[in-house]
Amino acid sequence: MVENINEEIVKALDGDDGRLYPYIPYLLQDLWDIGTNPQTVIGLLKDNNIAIGKDTRVLDLGCGKGAVSVQLAKAFGVSVYGIDAMGAFIQEAIAKADEYGVSELCQFEVKDIRDVVQEGKLYDIVIFGAVSPTIVYGNYQDAISSLTKCIKPGGNLILDDGYIEDDSDYQDSRVCKYSELMGLFSSNGFTCIEERYETETVDLNEYYTERIRIRANELSAEYPEQAELFMGYVESQEQECDILANKLVCATWLFKYV
Repeated sequence: MVENINEEIVKALDGDDGRLYPYIPYLLQDLWDIGTNPQTVIGLLKDNNIAIGKDTRVLDLGCGKGAVSVQLAKAFGVSVYGIDAMGAFIQEAIAKADEYGVSELCQFEVKDIRDVVQEGKLYDIVIFGAVSPTIVYGNYQDAISSLTKCIKPGGNLILDDGYIEDDSDYQDSRVCKYSELMGLFSSNGFTCIEERYETETVDLNEYYTERIRIRANELSAEYPEQAELFMGYVESQEQECDILANKLVCATWLFKYV
């Protein structure tokens, strides 16, 4: 089971070889806000007048290094519970919460997303950012229906993901076409309040890839017998960047669960 989770973590971070798992923290050490843009999340909540107070319960599923959780706590003074399966990321999240002065508002734990969702605790806001639903659950339907188990009626979901345009011939088993994706959310009780598109995604992804390349080169120098493994990760990052730039549309959605 642990081995499977480790492989899923690598896949969720755009890798294709489970042997990379122990090196992921080193390869991604220069990246704090892995995935979802914290300012986009804050903007969606503020601009849509989502009520947030001291009693608001926020769950950040697959929180990574805590960039969204920490900055959300800082912006709203709200308590956030962040979970991630990568222990090294959770340690960084705890350190960042302390750095930003929000340690008392942020709780971070190493857990499996699926286990937390099944606990039956209901949250006012759930963030599922840049975590491939098809990797975690196998398909979008199971992912969306599972999320309903942890969101209060009238609560909100923030999702960051990509989709294939309806008139595109591109196919990817990990990604839905837009109308299919919206249909799945609607059939599971979610209403889309707003969707936002990142304008600097390509440049940011290229920057991230370059930082990963630098760290991969360092690891290759230290472990030359595994250089192919590390550089393969860089290649997978480049391929993913190409897909994101040319095949998919990336968006962040704010949904209401009714």
